[in-house]
Amino acid sequence: MLERKLRREARAKLSEARDAGERARLEWQAQIDLSGEGIAARLQEALQDEIPEGIVNLFGAPPVEGLGTAGGFKIVIEDRGDSGPDVLQALSERLAAKGSEDGQLKDLYSS
Repeated sequence: MLERKLRREARAKLSEARDAGERARLEWQAQIDLSGEGIAARLQEALQDEIPEGIVNLFGAPPVEGLGTAGGFKIVIEDRGDSGPDVLQALSERLAAKGSEDGQLKDLYSS
């Protein structure tokens, strides 16, 4: 009898813990903006922190006529130190490759 009572209590506590964990996960997930604008804002902030001597601006993708607004963003990288086009292209490709490693960003490229 005592064993049954202890098992019931243990199951109830486990259920409470699962519910609390699920609530916490949902609350955390609700705080993260996964829209293109939200991702771009976080990326811009991270890049600005990483490159304090530069100015980082991200721009949302323009609407495509006939298709509406597509999610995504565009980064413009400028060579302000006269490093040359080869260095700029290499850095751009490295940035795209690093972003692709994330798994949450897709179809990154440099042109």
